[in-house]
Amino acid sequence: MTSARSVTSVAEKRGPDRAAVGAPKLTYSGIGVFRPAPFESLPDGALPLRPVLDAAIAAERVTGERHDGTWMDIGSPERLAELDEMMGGTEGARD
Repeated sequence: MTSARSVTSVAEKRGPDRAAVGAPKLTYSGIGVFRPAPFESLPDGALPLRPVLDAAIAAERVTGERHDGTWMDIGSPERLAELDEMMGGTEGARD
């Protein structure tokens, strides 16, 4: 049974859109809480997360939360500096 919070597909930023027709298109911000089980059988070292997520989605083991508040992509030093400026120049507060 699929709840309103269930994740049913993930589409790449570039490429074919696999979202269900009429389904809301949301962004995965890279923040996640994961149980160890899906990763225990994987070899050590850096691996892509996508295959693990795809398997968990297929097993109906992934849910998501929608955040309607402010969100900013700060994935680069330039974007982080922009946010610091918007927040009143708090850059030195992290040191």
